Amino acid sequence: MTLVICCSALFMVTLDNTVVNVALPSLQRELHPGEAGLQWVVDAYILSRGVFLFAGGAYGDRFGRRTFFRLGLCVFTVASLACSVAPTTLLLIVFRCVQGAGGAMMTPSSLAIVSNVFTSSRERAQALGIWSASTGLSTAAGPVVGGLLVEAVGWRGVFWINIPIGVVVLIATRFIPDSRAEQSRPLDVAGQLAMIVCLGSLIYALIDAPSAGWGSPTVVGLLVLFAAATVFFIAVERRNPQPMLPLHIFRNPSLVGAVCIAINAFLCLGAFVFFNSLYLQDVRGLSPLQAGLLTVPTTVATLVLSPISGRLTGTRGTRLPATLACALISLGMAIQAAVISPTTNLGLLLLGYMVLGCGTGLVNAPATNAAVSSLPRSQSGVAGATTSTARQIGTSLGVALIGSIIFSISRTPLEGAGERVSAAVATGYTDGLRAGYALAAVIALGCTVLSLLIFRNERRDDSPTA
Repeated sequence: MTLVICCSALFMVTLDNTVVNVALPSLQRELHPGEAGLQWVVDAYILSRGVFLFAGGAYGDRFGRRTFFRLGLCVFTVASLACSVAPTTLLLIVFRCVQGAGGAMMTPSSLAIVSNVFTSSRERAQALGIWSASTGLSTAAGPVVGGLLVEAVGWRGVFWINIPIGVVVLIATRFIPDSRAEQSRPLDVAGQLAMIVCLGSLIYALIDAPSAGWGSPTVVGLLVLFAAATVFFIAVERRNPQPMLPLHIFRNPSLVGAVCIAINAFLCLGAFVFFNSLYLQDVRGLSPLQAGLLTVPTTVATLVLSPISGRLTGTRGTRLPATLACALISLGMAIQAAVISPTTNLGLLLLGYMVLGCGTGLVNAPATNAAVSSLPRSQSGVAGATTSTARQIGTSLGVALIGSIIFSISRTPLEGAGERVSAAVATGYTDGLRAGYALAAVIALGCTVLSLLIFRNERRDDSPTA
């Protein structure tokens, strides 16, 4: 019951990472945001969720994971209602930030709850495989669910779906056993602020660069601010006896590998879900439902391989599923980079979608288990926050970095405002997609090599992890 409740909440939270993407062209017709505005509608949620995850883990460890899980669920549900009635793009972005903060309160607490319920290493690996599968499945299912909702009730419907789910899960939380860390950590305010400035300035610079120019004072200033905030963050965390992010944990190669793989996988998936939705609707002229249904191979592959990845991780260790995941993600992005054009055969696109879905289905279980198993059980909240933050950073970078490349190369905005664009704009956009997807494929290939070097293929026993 605990696993079902935690997975249901995580499914809802991670669904919002991608379900909004298919609604972007419809949202564009009503609220008229520019390309940067569309990127911020997605990244505001992802970034807010990412930067507050460590605070969520710390508060959950201190005040009780079930208590904080419930509070985050309430914040997320109310913010979803506010998003559904937002009259302007700016207010929608603000409400998305609040929604992301609510999600950040739930995610590390749910992982810590699951980790403390399943105590043997094999059971924990399998439970975390199921928990992680809900992340991959909801990410892949977002376009399909979004397409159905947009066709039925419009773009606001992608937020309405959270309200009944949130209420049901909140009622069911009475079945969750409460737990807290024996030695809770205080909130690291300076580190939290530094992380917000660091990630916020980087994403802002990447999103603004295509229109303002890489050499513009705004972009250069933001990059300088990013560098300064990074140095400040490292200095603060080193001096703090109880930091938000204990930097010494990165001496563990398994944790470093888990973080790198999570960032890479969700960079590729985040870029694919965001820009593929615009491609299918604005370039190919498909409806939201048709665009969502075309991603079914990604969803099915993720659904089938996620539990298999959990079993592989529990019996064979991290190396095999992690390496296969990164290799398939690289291949999936490479296929799309090679074939995508305004008139690409849909069969070739579906092949790339399916291969990418296979990699997505395999990646979560080894990354999560490597992080959780590399730290003491009392720091399960830190482990959960670290991997979850890595996923959010990866998704944000996918939308911002790959988007910066795409829009810099295309040089012409998707001026269709949710309608099919001209042939010249479509050609420029797909030229940018090829370059962006090719970069993502190279990054994923690098993580394939990293997995081979860092992780060991070992069978798991039933002894508790220290």
